[in-house]
Amino acid sequence: MAKWFDKELKEIENLLEQATKIIEQANEIFYSLKETQEEKLDNVPESLIDSSNCQTMEKRLELFDECFDNVETLVDGITEIIDGIQNIE
Repeated sequence: MAKWFDKELKEIENLLEQATKIIEQANEIFYSLKETQEEKLDNVPESLIDSSNCQTMEKRLELFDECFDNVETLVDGITEIIDGIQNIE
């Protein structure tokens, strides 16, 4: 394989690895936000459980779960691309 081709593939691989790290950092922030939201919801008095604020918090938690799933899918996809690049001869 041509040297320039190897160099370009390695550059793509490095960029994808950097992207994965950034995405994982964002996911850590999502996780922190989710934990904070769960703590707030756990501390809501029984009399306010059915309030609109609690419903909003529960909806946020559902959205955070969706975000986690989407990030996991994205990272898995990037990993597959990197694996594919490493198998190009």
